[in-house]
Amino acid sequence: MRWTPANYSPGENSFGGKSKRRAAKVTLTALLAYLVVRALRQHPLLNARFDGDSIVVYDTFNIGVAVTTPQGLMVPVLHRLEAMSVTEIARRLTGGRHRGT
Repeated sequence: MRWTPANYSPGENSFGGKSKRRAAKVTLTALLAYLVVRALRQHPLLNARFDGDSIVVYDTFNIGVAVTTPQGLMVPVLHRLEAMSVTEIARRLTGGRHRGT
């Protein structure tokens, strides 16, 4: 993860002009999901399940995020977070493209 200085605006390029690409707003939820994946990489047995007498350890990280809607609470699942940066996770959370990926 890359940290930027406090006086840097994500909409500016290195020459002081505005860039055409819009930066995703990193939310606390996106940051927590990213950090959970990093922690699970260090402790893979927490990303596992029992199958009879053996333990199956998963190599992909899928996280459900509770979201309140007018119809009630929904829990969409973000798939394959191990391949995403914190900004990509933020885009998935805010863009509604988290299903079926």
